[in-house]
Amino acid sequence: MGDVMALPFSHRSDSFMTDFQAVRRQLCKLVNAEQVEILMGSGTLASDAIAGQLALLCQPGLVLVSGEFGRRLIENANGAKLFFHILEIPEGQAFQPADLEQELKAHPDIAWIWGTHCETSTGVLNDLEMYKAVCDGRGVKLCMDCISSIGTVPVDLAGVYLASGTSGKGLGAASGLAMVFHNHDFEPAPDDLPCCLDLGRYQAAQGIPFTVQPSLVHGLQTALQAHDWNERFEDVRDWSKSIRRKLAEIDAPILAPDSCAMPAVVTIALPALHSSEAIGDTLKDHGVHISYRNNYLLERNWIQASMMGPEHHRPAEKFVRLLKKELAR
Repeated sequence: MGDVMALPFSHRSDSFMTDFQAVRRQLCKLVNAEQVEILMGSGTLASDAIAGQLALLCQPGLVLVSGEFGRRLIENANGAKLFFHILEIPEGQAFQPADLEQELKAHPDIAWIWGTHCETSTGVLNDLEMYKAVCDGRGVKLCMDCISSIGTVPVDLAGVYLASGTSGKGLGAASGLAMVFHNHDFEPAPDDLPCCLDLGRYQAAQGIPFTVQPSLVHGLQTALQAHDWNERFEDVRDWSKSIRRKLAEIDAPILAPDSCAMPAVVTIALPALHSSEAIGDTLKDHGVHISYRNNYLLERNWIQASMMGPEHHRPAEKFVRLLKKELAR
């Protein structure tokens, strides 16, 4: 009969619904969240869905910015016509408790905070537990962009109001599924939100109010089952320690200090006399693929090495050797 997975079947079938609910449970277990809604789309769609839920609160908030993806949260918030303050710190730094406390004291009407767990552009990992403690102490709802942190570092979303994720990045599956984790129930809001952003519709329909692609769900299920996640996190930490040590030996200008480094991403701020595009092209020609073509990286003359995909090992030695040669030119 051939491979049953290759045959088309309905996303409304009983067998697919069983698999879909199993994936939701696996995701929640991984990040210690009570519930998750899965949407067809990118991580940006998950952020837009979070913005929609915040709009329903009709209360002012605070968006935290320390890099490109914090600025994208501003775009999500503006698109949803939210009223919010902005707290911005220099790129390459992590937020401290005093930063948040000072802003909350200056604006006691703030009802929610939205920021990035991993600021992927700079390679900084913010302190999620610190965020939770500050927000819990003041009765403020915490929303987190965890798109790059889920699957690369331990993430505990207990007490978090809303958090975004994606099937790509750290989870190592094909991109195309967006996730919003939550620890409370939603009510449908058909008069206030677009259909595809109304998380209440998803919850009311057991997670599938609209068409979902079974192959993406099954791919995610396979990725979730493929890892011992504690081993995966340890692999990422080992890779980070190794590559950061090697980069320090050649005096490569790493942007994020060890104290707040995201293990899965290393951002290198090249001196102006070098071209990030030229170095990235040279490395690619030698079979070493790094991130350097994003507009925000080109604008800042940055390059990035990362361990986001499903591969367990990356050629750090070859990357550092070639980079050392280029920096010596």
